[in-house]
Parts: sequence; structure tokens; C-alpha cells
Amino acid sequence: MTKSELGRITSTHLGFHDGGVLTFWLNFDFGGNWQGFGGYSLVDDGASLVIEGILEALAVDKWEDLTGKVCWVERDDDVNPRIVAIEAPKFIKGGGRFDIREVFKTAS
Repeated sequence: MTKSELGRITSTHLGFHDGGVLTFWLNFDFGGNWQGFGGYSLVDDGASLVIEGILEALAVDKWEDLTGKVCWVERDDDVNPRIVAIEAPKFIKGGGRFDIREVFKTAS
């Protein structure tokens, strides 16, 4: 079972992390509670799928335009829940859903 909550993206990162691994981060504010989504290596075949999927889900053309966007954030049911999907609210024209689990299931 998963849980969804409405959150706002407060900052983003798309670039190299420790050891030169290309990765991304989206940082969310849930009204005082914060959580990051990312840290996945983007050096495999799933890289363009991740970037395109996130941009398309929130109906933006550039990574920089993600900051300030509001979306539904879905977490898994683990003891320390991690963000597994984001979805645009119905009022965002052209928005959709992005599920990181689907990308890495098909990219493997």
C-alpha cells in the first residue's frame, strides 16, 4: 500500500555527485515536513527516461522550471518511506504521472 501527499518542489539538482555519478534530486515541502527524491544513478539506459518522465509528468520544458511546482507525491510502504512516484494535480494541463519503479524495471 502506498500513500500520496500534496507537496511543492522547493529546489532541484541535476548534475554530478560524489565520484562523478550523474544524478538528480527534487526536494519537497509538505507544509513543514521535507523530503528529497532522487540519488539514482543516471549513467545507465534509464537516464533519459527519468529526466523526460519527470518533465512530462509536471508539464514543464526545462529542469529549472520544476522549482515551485505542486504535485502529488507517492511513497512506498517501507519503514522509512521513499518517494516512488509523482503526479500532476488535475488542474495542470498536459500533466501526468511518473513512477521511478517503472523506469528501472524496464531499463534493466
